[in-house]
Amino acid sequence: MKYLFFIQLFLYLSSNVFAQGNITLKLNHEWNGTPFSYDQKYYDNSGRTLQITRVQYYLSGFEIQDNGQSIPLKDHYVLASANISNYNLNSLTIDKLQGLKFDVGVDVEKNHLNPAIYDESHPLALKNPSMHWGWAAGYRFLVIEGSIDDDKDGLLDKKFEFHVTANDEYLTPVNKIETTGKINGKDTEIELYVNIADWLKDIDLAEAGYNHGVYWLNETIMFNTNKFKVFDTEATASLKKHPQQGSGHVVFDYGLPYAPTIFYEFPYENRVNLKVIDMQGKILKFENDLSNAGNYFINMELPQGTYLAVFESDKAFLVSKKFMVKK
Repeated sequence: MKYLFFIQLFLYLSSNVFAQGNITLKLNHEWNGTPFSYDQKYYDNSGRTLQITRVQYYLSGFEIQDNGQSIPLKDHYVLASANISNYNLNSLTIDKLQGLKFDVGVDVEKNHLNPAIYDESHPLALKNPSMHWGWAAGYRFLVIEGSIDDDKDGLLDKKFEFHVTANDEYLTPVNKIETTGKINGKDTEIELYVNIADWLKDIDLAEAGYNHGVYWLNETIMFNTNKFKVFDTEATASLKKHPQQGSGHVVFDYGLPYAPTIFYEFPYENRVNLKVIDMQGKILKFENDLSNAGNYFINMELPQGTYLAVFESDKAFLVSKKFMVKK
């Protein structure tokens, strides 16, 4: 009987160990519905060109919601960067994934420890560029850096930096995200969209300057995490942020070779905005609050070359079309 008991125990433990699979967190970083890239220029609500040069942030306090139960992932940390998507969370036996909870920042227990105690591969170890204020001040919870063309002269001449303080009060719990994930055999992938632009909403980047430590703009950024739902599932993001991306019609009439007329139609929008941009990223024309269909004559003589006609709504990027000007 004792022998049979140990066999049954062994089989039970073995089945649970070998049934475990890897859980991968996939973070798709974007800017208002378009995939994010450090090489890409973007635009604020005033049509000013901007470029982001650094985005890094800590995630901690993970909890997996599985079949009605909450499973904490103790001592697990992610140092996310905008150019990296996949992060391993843990190995678990998942029955029925229902959601995920986590915090932006580093929890109180680890925030003020010496980062030199960790192996260099650990997310909380010393990093270059630094994500720490110096022991025992704590970690930089979120870093966003970039520059903006404040006067629309084609030069990105105003820098801005947000290094969110290690103040424990800035640790930001993200509202529970409901997701069933993607199952691949024993492994589970949890895919989220991260809209970097939402973190910077309601902030004038041309006037922001350098915000290192306890600043009200840093507090605004952390508050925006849930206010504008920076982290979202694929299904919700596609509906909420860019439902009509590309669903429109744009053609060019070259009756006048120096300035074509743009014929456009976006049936799913009420009003649209139009930017005419050269290949250096300089905005030559910005028209706000146009009807969702019509024709637009570019009332200026453009030099020979290639340009972009960019249509956006108040909520999303719609489409970008190249056109040529020949003399």
